[in-house]
Amino acid sequence: MWQRDILGDDWLNRTINVPELRGKKMVSTLVSRPQWLVSREHADRPHTAVLYIHGYNDYFFQTHVAQFFEDLGLAFFALDLHGYGRSTTDETTRNDAHSLREYGNELAAATHIIREEYGYESLLIMGHSTGGLLAALWAHSETGRATVDGLILNSPWFDLNRSWFDRTVGTAMLDAVGNYVTDYVITNDDSPYTRMLHTSYGGLWDFNMDWKRERPAPVRTGWLRAIREGQARIAYGLNLTCPILACVSERSVSPYAEPDLTRTSDTVLDVHQITARARQLGDNVEIASIPQGVHDLALSQPKPRDMYFNAIADWLSRHNLVSTQKYTAWKDQTDSVLPTT
Repeated sequence: MWQRDILGDDWLNRTINVPELRGKKMVSTLVSRPQWLVSREHADRPHTAVLYIHGYNDYFFQTHVAQFFEDLGLAFFALDLHGYGRSTTDETTRNDAHSLREYGNELAAATHIIREEYGYESLLIMGHSTGGLLAALWAHSETGRATVDGLILNSPWFDLNRSWFDRTVGTAMLDAVGNYVTDYVITNDDSPYTRMLHTSYGGLWDFNMDWKRERPAPVRTGWLRAIREGQARIAYGLNLTCPILACVSERSVSPYAEPDLTRTSDTVLDVHQITARARQLGDNVEIASIPQGVHDLALSQPKPRDMYFNAIADWLSRHNLVSTQKYTAWKDQTDSVLPTT
C-alpha cells in the first residue's frame, strides 16, 4: 500500500481512493516516512501526529517542516488533496471543487489511518492558506471534533483579499450563479509569488512547477463559490474548543511590489483579514505575527522561518503537546524568540 515517493530518501506515499466527483475518478495521497508507520507498541514511537494540508496551487514538498516536528518528537503526515500535486488525475479536475465538503472523505480516511490504523493518541492538523480554511472547517465537523486535538494555521485563507465590492456584491452574484455555471473561468492569472519562491528565479526553494505552477491557473466559479461559503462559516464563528495557533506575516504587499518587499511580506492574502477572522474560530486562539514572513511562512528567509518555528514550538509546549525534554533540546539549538498575542 505504501510506495516510494518522489521526495526520495525514505519518503513513502499511499493512495486513498475518493468517490467519483462529477463523473471523474479521484484520488488523494498520504505522505509519510517509515519511522512514523509503526504500531503504538513500538517503544520510541511518538504519541502525537501532525497532518499537514497544503494550499491552493500547491502540494507537500516542505520536508524541513516534517523534520522540525520530528525533532520535537512528533510524527508527521501530509495529504495531497484530490486534484492537487500527486493526486492530479487530469487538467479538468485540477484544483477544483464545488463544495469544500467534497474533501471530507479523504480527510476522514487520512484521520482514520493515523488514529486507528497506527494508533496515534493525539492528532494536530496543520493547514496552509486554503488548507488552513479546510483544517478549521474539518475541526468543526462531527468527525473533526472527535479526532482533532489542535490546529496550527499558516496564513489561513479566511477572507477574499479583494475590494469591498468584490467581497460583498461580487460574492452575492457568485452565490446566485456559481451553483449553475460552475466552470466559468473568473481569472486565469500567473503566479509572481511562485516565481519568487523557486530557485530558477533566484528563490530559495526547488519544487515541481507542474504541481505548484507559476504559469496561469484558472479560478472557476464553482470553486470560488465553495471557498466563499467556507469563509462565511468562519465569519459566523465556529466555537472550536481545541487550542489553535494562527500564524501570519507582519504585513501584506502587492505581488508586483519591489523584490525587497515581496520576499519579506505576504503577497497573496491580507494579514489583517486573517487576524480578525482567526479570532472567530473559538476561545482558545493565539496569533503569532512573523516579521518579514512570506505567505507560506515555512518558505520565508531563514530568520523569519526560525521565528515561525519558534512560535509553533512554544505553543506546543504551553499546551503540553510536546515533551519538556524534546522542547528544551530543540530550543537549545535556536536563538529566536517570538512573543504571541
